[in-house]
Amino acid sequence: MTNDRPNETQELGCYLKAARALSGLKQNDVAGQLGITACYLSLIENGRRVPSLCLLKRLNAHYGGAVKRLIGHDIHVWVRGFLCTSRHGLW
Repeated sequence: MTNDRPNETQELGCYLKAARALSGLKQNDVAGQLGITACYLSLIENGRRVPSLCLLKRLNAHYGGAVKRLIGHDIHVWVRGFLCTSRHGLW
């Protein structure tokens, strides 16, 4: 039996991609403004990389708090839980 449910990294990427889309921004624009590459942002949005807490906070601020609203939880608590889980083999 396969598990078609996205893992936490993929879910986070979907939230970030949706937040960017809601903000009407392009990957190149966001990446340039935050000092990262568009390739790295793409990897994050596609669930292939996990952003640091610092970058996640910057993305949330850049998108006007949309990431926090989409996740529906306090972003600091959610990220701490995610990072704690990730130490046990998710990435």
